[in-house]
Amino acid sequence: MRDNPTPSGRRLTWTRRGWLSAAGTSVVGAAIGGADVSTHAQAAATPQQTGEKGLPLRLTEFQPKSMLHVKETSVPRARFPVIDFHTHVSRRRAQRPAVPPAELVKTMDAVNLHTMVNLTGGSGEDFAAAVKDFDRAFPRRFVSMTEPT
Repeated sequence: MRDNPTPSGRRLTWTRRGWLSAAGTSVVGAAIGGADVSTHAQAAATPQQTGEKGLPLRLTEFQPKSMLHVKETSVPRARFPVIDFHTHVSRRRAQRPAVPPAELVKTMDAVNLHTMVNLTGGSGEDFAAAVKDFDRAFPRRFVSMTEPT
């Protein structure tokens, strides 16, 4: 967090919202004006968004603090069978699956995950391999989707 005095002497506090607002303004302005984004970013920088030397805040210096404080609940196993409809479990032709399907099924059983929908089934030979390795080897546990070529 940075505090920088304004010309009137009032202190401004650097916030995540202010940073995102300036970044969004820069991108939109560049898109509308057809100018370089860096030009708009420099022009949009205000005293609250600059460091001691007047330079924009570096990404490595950006240290946002979470404003969300809620009780965390660990759920090691779902009460009811679950379908995970967004997974990426198959690999391309030249690669092997990162985790063998049989190992995935063991983990799925442990957490009560009934079915995984594999969105990276591929196409052609890749899709045929995904269906063979996952869908046919473990019926109703995996559903592979094809990808457009």
